[in-house]
Amino acid sequence: TNSLEERFSALTAAVSAGLKEVKVSIDANTGAITLLDKNTQASLDKIDGSITNGFRLVSETITDGNDKIVLAMNENGQMLRLQIDETGKLISAEIKAAAERLEAVINDLTATLDARFKALTDMVEAGYKAIVVSIDKNTGAITMFDKNTQESLNTINTTMLNGFKQVSTQIDATGKQIVTAMDENGRLLRLELDETGKLISATISETGEEIVKAINDQTKTLEERFEALTTAVQTGLYNVQVSIDKNTKAIKLFDKNTQQSLDELNNTLVNGFTLLSTQIDKTGKRIVYA
Repeated sequence: TNSLEERFSALTAAVSAGLKEVKVSIDANTGAITLLDKNTQASLDKIDGSITNGFRLVSETITDGNDKIVLAMNENGQMLRLQIDETGKLISAEIKAAAERLEAVINDLTATLDARFKALTDMVEAGYKAIVVSIDKNTGAITMFDKNTQESLNTINTTMLNGFKQVSTQIDATGKQIVTAMDENGRLLRLELDETGKLISATISETGEEIVKAINDQTKTLEERFEALTTAVQTGLYNVQVSIDKNTKAIKLFDKNTQQSLDELNNTLVNGFTLLSTQIDKTGKRIVYA
């Protein structure tokens, strides 16, 4: 009686926790999707693989980390997004809303900006729209176009971008462009774009003042404070460098440009943390555990 969304969420939880190793098989002729036990190549024990019944392949793309993103649709117009590693092992499975439902949220002027941009992100992730972002060099104003036609987006009201102006653009380790924009109310918009300007995701953050306040609020949990710090660096509010003492393994945060303490930020939240290990991931990023 659970919804497809709940069942696929549970499947993702099972593979994330290592309870099951699931392989995704796609029929080359029909596009039908089957879930198999990765080790035995047989039907999944205890898991009803019929949840993929009726879904047919729509598209496949490769991420920067060489994972495969599979999009499939069923007869009800529901979109299934599967993330699979190089061996065909399932990483995550998520049901996306139908295009009409997402368009309704994007175009709903009574909905919050957060909800509208989330719907926009779901739309591009599901492959319903290919959107390119254009930034005016003089004003910093942001416009979205249909990637294929270079014309206005059909059926999508893009006025939610009105008032936002580019603050900064950075290139991350994988070559993606991270554009930060701000409106007159101080709200921050984070756009993730590929090398061609195609939109990958759009996220509304709190105002800069609220983010700094959250980082410095010692009544909040460490999880909340570090989440706010991550938002601060992702949106370009701060350019933070991590320094690790070779002898004590103690960790400190500095302003990357000035090499001095971070202005306005109380970085005592890293006090007491010492280096345990350092790893390099597939994209060349350094992952530090403390």
